[in-house]
Amino acid sequence: MAEIEYLKECFICETNHYDALKKEVWDYLEITSPVDLVFDGNHNRVCVRTPEDKGKMIIGVLSKEDSESIIKYIKQGWGKSLFNICLCGVDKKADENKRFSIAISIKKHQA
Repeated sequence: MAEIEYLKECFICETNHYDALKKEVWDYLEITSPVDLVFDGNHNRVCVRTPEDKGKMIIGVLSKEDSESIIKYIKQGWGKSLFNICLCGVDKKADENKRFSIAISIKKHQA
C-alpha cells in the first residue's frame, strides 16, 4: 500500500505558449486533476502535461528553480512511479505564470 508525503507546490509557467488554452485542456483543468511531468531536453526543464488518456498535451513548464529540484528523477523516468502530481490551484484570471499550480507528493511505499 502506498502512502503519499507532500513534497512541494509549483506554479505552471508559460501556459499561454502551450496547450493550456485549448478547450479540451481548459475544460480538464480542475482542482485534483492528475497531470504528468516530462523532461524537455531541448530546454533542460520539466513540462507539465495532461495524462495519456487526455491527449498528452503540454499545459506549461515548471520554473527553472522548480525544474532543477526534480529534473533528475524525471529524466530517469521515475515521474509516475515516484510522484503523485495533481492540480491544486486554479485561477483562470491570473497571470499566465500563476494561473495554475500543482502539488507534487512522493509516494511512500511500505514493505
